[in-house]
Amino acid sequence: MLLKNQYPEFIELKTNRVTGDDPGFVDLVKSDIETPREVFARCGLDRRLEYFVRAFSLFERARLKAGVRFYADQVAEPVALMRANPAALAMVTDKLDYVLVDEFQDVSRVQVELLLQLVGRRAQLNAVGDDSQCIYTWRGSRPEYMGAQFGQFFPDATRYTLSRSFRFGHRLALAAAQLIAKNANREDALCVAAPSTPDTRIDLIRTTADGDQSALVALVEDWRRQGRPLREVAILARLWAQTLGLELAFLERDIPYIKSREDVFRIPEVVGLLGWLRLAAGTLHEELRVQEVVRHMLSTPTLWLQGGVLDELAQGLAQDLGRGAESLTAQARKAKTPFHAERIWTRAGIWKEASSWSGRPAAEFLRFYAASTDLVKVFSDSATTDDAAEKGLAYQTLLGWAAASGVTVGGLHEVEDERQLERQRGG
Repeated sequence: MLLKNQYPEFIELKTNRVTGDDPGFVDLVKSDIETPREVFARCGLDRRLEYFVRAFSLFERARLKAGVRFYADQVAEPVALMRANPAALAMVTDKLDYVLVDEFQDVSRVQVELLLQLVGRRAQLNAVGDDSQCIYTWRGSRPEYMGAQFGQFFPDATRYTLSRSFRFGHRLALAAAQLIAKNANREDALCVAAPSTPDTRIDLIRTTADGDQSALVALVEDWRRQGRPLREVAILARLWAQTLGLELAFLERDIPYIKSREDVFRIPEVVGLLGWLRLAAGTLHEELRVQEVVRHMLSTPTLWLQGGVLDELAQGLAQDLGRGAESLTAQARKAKTPFHAERIWTRAGIWKEASSWSGRPAAEFLRFYAASTDLVKVFSDSATTDDAAEKGLAYQTLLGWAAASGVTVGGLHEVEDERQLERQRGG
């Protein structure tokens, strides 16, 4: 937190979201043993983000000056030390007899390097994993570490294949095999169901991530009509934002649910967009977390303000919402570049005009806001593909639901308020 407060201009470089924990470019570099420029080239990032390479050095200089160590540094720094200092390496290598690593498909390149340093020439290594379950590429994992490159790291390794599953029936096993056959950089392997496993039924339900969820909702409702408990229903998604449309549909139909992370009304981009809708409806002053909401409004999309400046601006706006346009205009005059000034002035204009949207369709306002702020493009320029998809999908889902339901700028908050009451009751 010390670094975030002292050097807020680097926090987007460190994380995908200002308030989130997902790794950004800094942690991707620290998950590898390549240079920042090599990591940038391999990740295929937009050339407009090439300043990340230099910013990494500035970030590290600020971090060391502040005396801060992040989670990624706990592996990256020892590995770098042992790669550069043979005496340090000698203190830890060849000290173990056996090393067992589970879920090996999740390791990053720097973790492989640490493992090589620990194993040395003495230890016997047993690695267990499945390269088709490599789902943490966003934090440096790559399926080839478990697959094609494993023999390069550990030349005399013997590979054993677990070719039978005892978890599900043969139909599901074959469907899974067809699906993962399209995975890139995986070892050629086939896993079938053991004869003792019961048959597993598969039904294909067609929905869209940000559109019609009626088929899936109908399936859940039918499950409940049969008297079967909803706790036996689990819904998985590739991206977190893909559950937003379904969640809104559940709220509309009064179907109880539990999410393992924040619900739709706690996602930063949704909080920001709903804040603008509240401003248009004239109800923003009723929000108990008004300063927090205003901060998200200013960050959706980002105004590229330093954290301390953003906090101070959000506090001032929250204390006097009626003078919001004037406060933003004053902030625009302090901007360092015409580009930043123009973005803040645009936000000031929307703030001033918001009240004229009272009673009008929420979908129309969301489209107006997105077009005025270039929201979709800014989201698409996020540091990682998944992060861009999450943010864009959050907007598209909210827009799609608003358009389908026909609610006014104040209507979405009736659903939001009901959800808040459920949370207070423990629902």
